[in-house]
Amino acid sequence: MIFLKNFFVTTTQAIDFIPIIHDLRLTIRESPVQDGLATVTLPAGGATLFLSDLKIDQLADFGEKFKSLEREIRSLSLPFQKKELVLEPKQMLYLVDATTIGKRREFVVQVLGEEPPKQQGPAAGGKRR
Repeated sequence: MIFLKNFFVTTTQAIDFIPIIHDLRLTIRESPVQDGLATVTLPAGGATLFLSDLKIDQLADFGEKFKSLEREIRSLSLPFQKKELVLEPKQMLYLVDATTIGKRREFVVQVLGEEPPKQQGPAAGGKRR
């Protein structure tokens, strides 16, 4: 089973750290999958995904370092069990946009796994002996 959902965020002319972990968790909860893999993808370049235990206010000084990154992480896969991400509780996932133009950015969350088996009631039409 594959469950897919698109999201859009608006960036500014500064370096943006946009928390998207809540969108990821929401998509996992909305999907029929209990255990599996969730992949976040950025279709367009100029941004990266960043997994950290830093809070948004702690990232302000960290922003300039992102301008020097040579490699963008445009796709990240994270496992989940019982509809919960397998992460430390304080870890956050950020979409980081270091471009100097504000724009509308898209990211896609894909949930992959098997649906739990449906419980079946007693067989209809059969007689008990």
